[in-house]
Amino acid sequence: MNTKVRNLLFIGVFVLCMALVLLLLVVTQPKAPEEEVAIDTTITLHSGTKDDVKSLVIKNEHSEFKIEQNVKGFYIAEFEGLKQNTTTMGAAGNCATSIKASALVEENATDFAKYGLSDENPKASVFVTLKNGKEYTDLGTGIAVNVFGIADDEWIKAVTEQLGRIQHTSNLFYSEPCAKLAQMLCERTGMKKVFFSNSGAEANETAVKVARKYAAEKKGAEYNTVITLVNSFHGRTISMLAATGQDTFHKDFLPLTDGFVYAEANNLDSVKKLVSENKVAAIMFETVQGEGGVLPLDKDFVNGLAKIGKDEDILLIVDEVQTGNGRCGALYNYMNYGITPDIVTTAK
Repeated sequence: MNTKVRNLLFIGVFVLCMALVLLLLVVTQPKAPEEEVAIDTTITLHSGTKDDVKSLVIKNEHSEFKIEQNVKGFYIAEFEGLKQNTTTMGAAGNCATSIKASALVEENATDFAKYGLSDENPKASVFVTLKNGKEYTDLGTGIAVNVFGIADDEWIKAVTEQLGRIQHTSNLFYSEPCAKLAQMLCERTGMKKVFFSNSGAEANETAVKVARKYAAEKKGAEYNTVITLVNSFHGRTISMLAATGQDTFHKDFLPLTDGFVYAEANNLDSVKKLVSENKVAAIMFETVQGEGGVLPLDKDFVNGLAKIGKDEDILLIVDEVQTGNGRCGALYNYMNYGITPDIVTTAK
């Protein structure tokens, strides 16, 4: 055998041996732990101390859901579930609240058959049934929309009767349901006018437009700044993202609309400083910050805002999209603070 052939055979045997060694290493390698897919989210929904806490834990093969109630009726919630399989639920309490939950709605269509909502839910119920047959208590109500429960008989009757008359007119025309609702809202709130729009974000946009129009006519067009609060949330339009005092909602959508500055919640000095530094048209706030972590504003702070508004001729806008319509014990939560805003937004 000549040297060239011998060398080729040697190289071939060497490569084969190395391949076998690598295969052996792969086969005998300890199995790596599966990727951790569970999230661990804790959102505090209470104020004050955690004295006399009562807790409820719901477990299933996918998740663990824990609710603790303290003496004030607010909640602490802990949830572990599947990553990228989360939706928002609400915990009943003194006001509208939200917590993270999972195994309800999966954005990925391939998993919908397993985790998606079934449309075969019991009527007038607070339970939802998944495609996999599991049943959950629906505390989210479509992010505070379906407050009558699922397939409520009275709601179905009212909607069905209206569909038999006229389903939509736009706000260019008066219709009987809108006129009756506007009258009821004015009588119950003391407000003078109602403007109907299509969403909470659009209602907030309109409130800002009204405030800027008022300020421009009374003090000049340069009075267009709107003060909102850190940790606030006012909607997902580009202007209402600008009104929202949270960087996490801003980062992917810059540049945002100008004209919004942010004060610290429950800090009147922070508000007064911004009033002195800007030509302000309005102060807009939620009485309970929902997206910011369910943070009720102090009564003294809210009354202080009302006084600043009166002294400086600055309109007070209360965003009641989440807290209104009875969710906090009164028709609108500003009533619990004893103030009278210039503009109130409501939805859901």
